[in-house]
Amino acid sequence: MGPERVQALIAFEMSLGILAFVLGATGLGKKIILLVPSAMQAGIIMGAGLAAVTVVFGKGGRIELFPYSIAICIGLGFYLLFSNHFKNIRNKNKVTKTISNLEILPIMLLAIVVGPLVGETLWSHIQWGFSHPAFAELWSKWTFWSIGFPPAMMFVKALPMVFQLILYYLVR
Repeated sequence: MGPERVQALIAFEMSLGILAFVLGATGLGKKIILLVPSAMQAGIIMGAGLAAVTVVFGKGGRIELFPYSIAICIGLGFYLLFSNHFKNIRNKNKVTKTISNLEILPIMLLAIVVGPLVGETLWSHIQWGFSHPAFAELWSKWTFWSIGFPPAMMFVKALPMVFQLILYYLVR
């Protein structure tokens, strides 16, 4: 907790940004993809998918909190993403073409509506107007100008997660 956590996040984000820039600017990203065996690429992608499924369907997962919303939205999601029927009709008019191009967004928007309708969540209370962000607090408590630049060891400790994330996005 506290400044050390923010410093660790800064170290991770700066390392990730620098590595992503270098891989993209030099073209090394494509070369790294060719070095990673296909089976390992598949394992990385499958592992991320299984982790996501575990968060939703595992013991204590989200399915226990929002069963109807998740069931309805997953059903629509599977239809939009994998259905041969929808593949046949998606290019026939502008509405279905737009829905197809938006990928998962329509499913997320449906979840925002279905959750309150079935009583699993509350309707959001939207207030119109201008917000007053606490920029003074942000700059005085949560930037490396106020808490100090992360030590070099934090950058070293962040590298395994940076490489894992970069590898995941490269093989995706």
